[in-house]
Amino acid sequence: MFEKLVAPKTEAEITKHWKYTDKVYTSVICITFNQDIYIRDAIDSFLAQVTEYKFEIIIHDDVSTDRTREILKEYQQKYPSIIKLILQETNQFSININMPFKHSLAIAEGEYIALCEGDDFWIDSKKLEKQLTELEKNKHVDLCFH
Repeated sequence: MFEKLVAPKTEAEITKHWKYTDKVYTSVICITFNQDIYIRDAIDSFLAQVTEYKFEIIIHDDVSTDRTREILKEYQQKYPSIIKLILQETNQFSININMPFKHSLAIAEGEYIALCEGDDFWIDSKKLEKQLTELEKNKHVDLCFH
């Protein structure tokens, strides 16, 4: 089995591992809608990443009607330089299923994009580090998953 990852208590605990801070290397994009019972596990697993490379987390909430938005704002207040929120007023998925991703990608600064839906989570705290290291070594590779 596996254990869920736990988010560090502060931004400093996350950024202390960042050796390369000249740019955002990875943008984690998370699309969510009414996932208040899952979203904490997703965000915690992003924040628990131990990597030498600076990353950002972009979460697109598509007008959730449960507590998702409240939870997202709580996390952004605690990790303001890492978490960026896109809080829609009109459900974008109902307009075009690609819109939530397009909106997120439009503000992403990372050289690489890591995707995780709001009802999923990662179980390896080195996921981003492993993927980025391999992509950097193998520039001909366009996609990896884990």
